[in-house]
Amino acid sequence: MKFSRRLAVLGVAVATATALTTTSAAAAAGSWSTSHGTATAAGTTTVVRDGLSVTMKVQGQLTNTGSECYSVWVQYVWDLAPGFPAKHVTKCGTGSAPIDITWVRTIAFPTQSMNLRVCRGQENTSDCGPAIRP
Repeated sequence: MKFSRRLAVLGVAVATATALTTTSAAAAAGSWSTSHGTATAAGTTTVVRDGLSVTMKVQGQLTNTGSECYSVWVQYVWDLAPGFPAKHVTKCGTGSAPIDITWVRTIAFPTQSMNLRVCRGQENTSDCGPAIRP
């Protein structure tokens, strides 16, 4: 009896793993925006699930209408523990700068996420707008 249960459990595990790894890539897209001061970051996010991995592609523009510098900062969160913020792009003065972020993660850790925010200056995150999940 124990042997047949183990075979059944093994069969379910193999079937599940096969289904997860042979599933064709499925994509989902959405738009996002956030701002602070005279700067706005806006764009689209495309999420592609392929087997056991998820690729998140965040693209857009940081647009500044003032004379100061503004930066887009990204912060990754793993298992509800935030990592250190990292500056992605800065725009000083009027104009736009491209935002292009690619993040590949595994579905084995569903609590992974990414936060994005616009901050005044280019040195730190002490003066920022709201963090969003793009």
